[in-house]
Amino acid sequence: MKKLLLLVSVVAAAYAVYLFFIKETAPEKQKDKAILTVAVEGTYRPWSYKNANGDLIGFDVEMAKDICASITVHCSFVQRDWGDIIPGLLQKKYDVVVAAMAITPSRQKKMAFSAPYADPGISFASSTIKKKHTIKQLQKILEGKIIAVQNGTVAQEYVRTFFKRSTILGFPDQLSVNRAIISGAAAAGVNENTSWLVLLKHEANISIISPILRIDSNPILGKGFGVAMRKSEKNLKDKINHALRQLKNNGTLDKLSLKWLGYDAIIGDKAVK
Repeated sequence: MKKLLLLVSVVAAAYAVYLFFIKETAPEKQKDKAILTVAVEGTYRPWSYKNANGDLIGFDVEMAKDICASITVHCSFVQRDWGDIIPGLLQKKYDVVVAAMAITPSRQKKMAFSAPYADPGISFASSTIKKKHTIKQLQKILEGKIIAVQNGTVAQEYVRTFFKRSTILGFPDQLSVNRAIISGAAAAGVNENTSWLVLLKHEANISIISPILRIDSNPILGKGFGVAMRKSEKNLKDKINHALRQLKNNGTLDKLSLKWLGYDAIIGDKAVK
């Protein structure tokens, strides 16, 4: 009987140790699960927006998933307003920003960027002006008139610099810019070109009235779109650049560009200093 009681005691003690081990190590396994938290704007077609089921879709969303797969982490998406998206990154609320964000000197002072992946260009659109014009012609046509643009964008920097005789009206998001030009409250709007292509599908009275302005001849527009992260994340930057290089070399980004943007907007394999 004593041997039996001793055996039972030993088994019970061993089981208790096993339960303690499971309890203590399970959270560690959960902590070790690799998750990359990705911030997107979420209302900016065709880069990131929600479909009828409420799922985030678009070029940036699909590219981010491909990057996560390449570096073997799980993508967790969060949606942030454009005006809050950089502060949230710096406050460590997420790991990276994938939001059609142009790489500019002022942003590089705050954040690190991946190699650029796209340059769709910017253009002007209007509901009251129907023909295409050169930039020089538009400067005269829009003199004293309102130009709508989203705040905090390279498009805003461009019109502030080259359309000083126009009234530049800033809005918090592209949807508000769209409403301003559809209603005629603004004589024209300026933004990334693919956003107008999306609008043209639903608004027949909107016309693109300028050539597409690209970064090669307009340095003020930055170096192209890049994935933003904190400057301390050098290892993460290296991994993302490696993933982007793979996605460029195997044709994935070209396919995404044609699928979501309708034309080739992919930048070759360039490094960002």
